[in-house]
Amino acid sequence: MITASMDGRRPGRGVVDTLAGLFASSALFFGLIALAYRPVPVSVAAILLSLVAAGMSERYRRLPPVSSICFVAGMAIAVVTGNPLW
Repeated sequence: MITASMDGRRPGRGVVDTLAGLFASSALFFGLIALAYRPVPVSVAAILLSLVAAGMSERYRRLPPVSSICFVAGMAIAVVTGNPLW
C-alpha cells in the first residue's frame, strides 16, 4: 500500500533513487548500443553503471544480469558478423 506523506509526496523516492534510476536507464541504453557497436568497451560501461545502480537502490537489483546478457549477446553478434570487438 502506498501512502502519502504530509506534503503529498510519495515516501521512499529520494534523490538517491532518482540518481540510481538515471544510472539504470543509462546502463540499459549502453547495453542496447553494445549489441550493435563495439561490445567490449560499451558493455563494460553498461555493467559498471548497472552495478552502481543496483548498489544505490533496491529497485534495480535485477539490472546487472540484464547488462551481462547484453554483453554476451553483443559479443556473439560481433563474432558471427565479423565486426570488431574493440
